[in-house]
Amino acid sequence: MSSSSTITFGVELEFNLAYTLQDQPPDPKQTRQLYFPSIPADHIYWRSNFVHPLAGGVEKTISEDDVILKSICVSRTLASLIHNIAGYPVPGVFGNRNPAVWQVATDHSVKAPMPTAATRHYRWLPMEIKSPALPFSAASLQQVAHVCALLSDSFVVDAGVESAGLHVHVSAGSSGRGKTFAFSTMHALLMLLWTCEPQFQTLHPPHRQPCQNPYARSLRAASRLAFRYQSRRGQPPTVLQGLAELATCTTLVGLLDQATHYSRIKFMACNFLNAWQFARDDGLCDDIPTVEFRAHEGTLDGERVVQWVSLICGLVQKLGHIHPESLAEMLQVVAKCETWQKVGDPATDAENERRFGPVLAESGFTVIDLLSGLGLEESAAYYRSDEGDAPKLDTRSARVIEAGL
Repeated sequence: MSSSSTITFGVELEFNLAYTLQDQPPDPKQTRQLYFPSIPADHIYWRSNFVHPLAGGVEKTISEDDVILKSICVSRTLASLIHNIAGYPVPGVFGNRNPAVWQVATDHSVKAPMPTAATRHYRWLPMEIKSPALPFSAASLQQVAHVCALLSDSFVVDAGVESAGLHVHVSAGSSGRGKTFAFSTMHALLMLLWTCEPQFQTLHPPHRQPCQNPYARSLRAASRLAFRYQSRRGQPPTVLQGLAELATCTTLVGLLDQATHYSRIKFMACNFLNAWQFARDDGLCDDIPTVEFRAHEGTLDGERVVQWVSLICGLVQKLGHIHPESLAEMLQVVAKCETWQKVGDPATDAENERRFGPVLAESGFTVIDLLSGLGLEESAAYYRSDEGDAPKLDTRSARVIEAGL
């Protein structure tokens, strides 16, 4: 990464955290914290912020098994750990949302894991931890890895449920209320994501694919570009037709508008909604304009988190300096060589593979080829399989990629 990078990023870590109601772990060998007793401040916060469901009003004594009270206790404990042990900034014990500090909250979109023999006595709280906006640097990546290690070492956590995700927000840095990426950077990013979406999808398991994950939809299927084209022409755009549509965009607002979900919601594998709103409102909103990458599965493995952040930030950084004509030429070559893409139906995909051979993203031009061609060698090395590189598209396409840099 460049030492002079102005890119900032933030991570959202979704996971389940186990707890018990008694200070007596089911497994005596378990040394991580499972019991989270309340303190008076927890009860005060509960009474001040939550209306009790009983018509008679707030009870004098709140039961320790009350799930809201338990979420308050756990959130306080996690925030204290991040601040007191790691030394990273957090809000006051029950502070409001603040993008400048680490934040702890519950996230009820995360479903509890299936019970096993080892966990059947546990109860689970769905949690989310958000980092502050951090400069893309080795120190920031180490901070993220440190928090992941603290959580895994201190508590019984499970980030492996299908409903949990790792979300990464990337911005062009902050200046006052924020600033947007340059039009050229966003144009290059959108053209690359549109063309090489199948390549990036190979980095994620089946349950995180757009066809199975309604919270991380595909640019080719759910963007306003695809929706409008389908409405006009009665069929979805090809890769080349989508590139032609993007080539007509001349303003940042118009470009980002094409990339947002057709219903103006955030549930895209690459979510441009916040950046579009900021550009549309001429920077008058309070939030820092970010592009959110939502495709990665949930994990608290610090190395996996750091590698994914490095890939995303490194990619955006590279595209900020790439020659537009060289990139366009390379993407045209890739688009022309793609004969079909998977739709998520095993029978249909198997029949297409029998007729047309493997998809381009798994044979002639893989994500490893793409990352290597863009000069992201560290990311390519990390994600490269034990079998080594897949064969190149052809010698001409490899030269085009290299020439683009």
